[in-house]
Amino acid sequence: KIEQLGTGAAHCQIFDSIFGDLPLTRVKFSTKQEYEYINNFKVLQHCFLKHKIDKPIPVERLVKCRFQDNIEFLQWVKRYWDQSYPGGEYDAVGRRGGAAAGPSATTTMRPPAGP
Repeated sequence: KIEQLGTGAAHCQIFDSIFGDLPLTRVKFSTKQEYEYINNFKVLQHCFLKHKIDKPIPVERLVKCRFQDNIEFLQWVKRYWDQSYPGGEYDAVGRRGGAAAGPSATTTMRPPAGP
């Protein structure tokens, strides 16, 4: 569900698939509390600073887990990923040390097929 993106964990995993250097051990994948969501977004904000991504993360809105706020940010993330993903296989479960990511976790991300 789009609303589940409000935990920040999926966004961290997506950006790790691009850069491969996020400290996923600091990301809580099975969270239920807003303060844990905020900690996840702090990891993501550090990634943005480190890689000079000039995009504000509307943390206060995203952690409310509302569909509209999360779909808008996800659309930007998708465009960024399409432009920046280096290609190849990405072992999501392995990168997060086998931590469960929720009911709809996927283990492999691939770029869309080209024309």
